[in-house]
Amino acid sequence: MRLLAILRSLWLSVRYARRLRIRHGEFSRYLRKSTNLALCYYGFSDSETMGQAEQAGRAAFLCCAYDVVTDWRGFDEEAFETFRQILTRNAPTELAALAISLYQKECAGDLKDDGLERGVIALEFVTRMMECRGHFRHGNYLRSAGRLLQLVDDLLDYEEDSCTGDLNCLASPRRREYLDQAEELASQTFLESLSFDPVLRYAIGLALAKARTLRSEDQQFLALTS
Repeated sequence: MRLLAILRSLWLSVRYARRLRIRHGEFSRYLRKSTNLALCYYGFSDSETMGQAEQAGRAAFLCCAYDVVTDWRGFDEEAFETFRQILTRNAPTELAALAISLYQKECAGDLKDDGLERGVIALEFVTRMMECRGHFRHGNYLRSAGRLLQLVDDLLDYEEDSCTGDLNCLASPRRREYLDQAEELASQTFLESLSFDPVLRYAIGLALAKARTLRSEDQQFLALTS
């Protein structure tokens, strides 16, 4: 079923590549982003159905396209209008509105917690697209899980975001606080409630290891400069 999610995300990515104006040098990165998101989003599945796998792939493509418009195109109005048309064709009306509200918040610089709010809205979008049940129906759980997953994303993309100037909570004055939160949020109990999926847990594990490395490097730097 995971393969189905990946194939759906790749098919949509190729289908809309020209409309999103993906450049030759961006194509590999674009497909890799879509594939990685599909790999992780399938981890939210609570039923082994083709429909849920396909929706995981569809959500992965749409989130990849969102990153193209925001991070790669710098909130270009023409690029956003193209994304809006693709979004409304591939997502229910209420979920398209949710994604557009996230875009508007990010464009205006109104996201809370140095951008971690993105993860809360994105997780709600993805799990509602997939029609997930259980914990994902509860607002408090969504907020905690969404913050954790955005922190994971920021950790894994830290160097790339630093080079491109994209929003990343670790570039904020609250960097140390967020590195500490990585350990607190990803307690064993919380991870078990989030997913038993090995791919998703592996990605979170990589991010936690990186958080420990960055914290250690920061402490060494402070020791040398104090």
